[in-house]
Amino acid sequence: MAELNQPLLSTSYSDIIDEIELSSFSPSESTRDQKENRVEPAASDDNTLPPGKDYHLFVSYSSEDRTEANTIRQHLEERFYLKCLYYERDFQIGRNIDENITEGLQKSVKTLVLLSPFFIQSHWCVTEAREACKLSFTDMENHNVIPVLLRPINKDLPPFLSSYVYIDAQKEMDVARKIYEAFIHPGIVDPLQMSKSGKVRLRRF
Repeated sequence: MAELNQPLLSTSYSDIIDEIELSSFSPSESTRDQKENRVEPAASDDNTLPPGKDYHLFVSYSSEDRTEANTIRQHLEERFYLKCLYYERDFQIGRNIDENITEGLQKSVKTLVLLSPFFIQSHWCVTEAREACKLSFTDMENHNVIPVLLRPINKDLPPFLSSYVYIDAQKEMDVARKIYEAFIHPGIVDPLQMSKSGKVRLRRF
């Protein structure tokens, strides 16, 4: 999206989310064994959209990451039959960008967030991610966020993204399949539950 120098968070929302900190997470041996032995379901072309939804995934990405984003989108649509809202193709021309974002998120089952240094510097990207996280936190049964780290980020993530599990694109042989697996198993990348100390940690999926 276009890069604009505007505030990323409203004061009230930031104050609430900033209280979420990070603590350790170490999966047990049984958890790792279950993950390794899990059988991935075959992709199906019968991915029926629920009522009121037009897309499986709203793809949020920086225009600087267009090449990677488009490759991922093509794999998701052609191999896994997931209909993606891709703003350069699907946003309505002549309509306000905010309206395109709001309606697009509401009509998508989940949001795919493609993180990179360019992403967190973009006002519109952060806006999309923030609104998707709001939907996820308030209506988790109907909207989930799937973060993918395209390349290392040398600064802190926006607070509202810090509690999510992410897919590391640089360490996965098949990023699209990993996204598809997260799509059909939404609990894998939902915000982590807070520990007794009231802290959570971002961890890799």
